Amino acid sequence: MEPEGGNPWTSESMLAGRKTSESQAASSGMPVPSVAPNTIDAAHVPRTAIPMSMDAADDRERSALISQALDLQEALLTAIQRVDKSRTEYNKLRGENQMLLEYINNLMSATNATTPSSASAPK
Repeated sequence: MEPEGGNPWTSESMLAGRKTSESQAASSGMPVPSVAPNTIDAAHVPRTAIPMSMDAADDRERSALISQALDLQEALLTAIQRVDKSRTEYNKLRGENQMLLEYINNLMSATNATTPSSASAPK
């Protein structure tokens, strides 16, 4: 909802205010910086043009977002550490399983080679 006189924060109203202050500065003999119309940006707007309540609210919102980002980074780091630990454990268990499989296969082949078959045994 805009105030009755229009929004005082639009670039047109700021440009009009700048023209007024430029003419006052020129009449007092002060140098006036040259800025082309429609090129007003945040660097040319005085800090006092932003209402204090918006500035404080923005700071609180920014602080909350930074805090949330740090919390998310910490959670991500914890998850990455868990994944690395699980991957290490998986690789260890996989190697142990491979060794056990080879051991069992060697036992089976040694048992089959030394045990006479039941077909060749006398009755």
